[in-house]
Amino acid sequence: MVIEKNNPRQNRSDRLSKPLQGNTSSHSLDFIMAIEGIIKIAKPDALSSGSKNATVQTLSIIPLLFSAFRCFVIECAYMPRPHKPESGLLRKLTEPNDFEEVLNWFKTPDDLRKDGTLLLEIRNEIIHPSTLPTGTPNNWPEYLQEIKNKGLLEETGRENSNFRMLHQICSYRLIEWACETIKNVVLQVVKCYSDQPYHLSTIETLAQNFVHLAKRAKMGEKE
Repeated sequence: MVIEKNNPRQNRSDRLSKPLQGNTSSHSLDFIMAIEGIIKIAKPDALSSGSKNATVQTLSIIPLLFSAFRCFVIECAYMPRPHKPESGLLRKLTEPNDFEEVLNWFKTPDDLRKDGTLLLEIRNEIIHPSTLPTGTPNNWPEYLQEIKNKGLLEETGRENSNFRMLHQICSYRLIEWACETIKNVVLQVVKCYSDQPYHLSTIETLAQNFVHLAKRAKMGEKE
């Protein structure tokens, strides 16, 4: 099997759409362990702030959650059956809107799909920052108003005089919600494998890492 060697993006895609011989292992846990390490910093950071909520660690945790989930999906497609991977699912990960494609693949309920998509947009605001003014009185873009309505942001409490957008994202409540949302998407994936008992055992084991992460992310949960 020949893969592209000189185009970085195509090389990554080829490794999914043209699986090669060799060994692999679970890497979703690697990302989860990295997130857990950051959470140990984020909790006291937030508690030491005036609001008991503000922490810049949100900017690290949310992108890593999507990396962990992407690895989990690869593991679901490959690890239970390395000699016959779920090629259709792996190809979905090569699409520009890969996360939404995966939500569709696993028949994600509308409410969870909406939360997942909102979280994706927060991730996009972090990894593709556009830090100039939003043009709104509350320094928050209208397309993400539902996040504000959930009470997840770091705010002044004054609608017409709020923190800059990126500072509003720096919220421990947002970390808790993000971990819970990704956990729920993972559990939806597990549900879709319920009729494949041989594969289900491996996938459930991997999914428990996300369950434990969401629990550890709770502000009141002891380390």
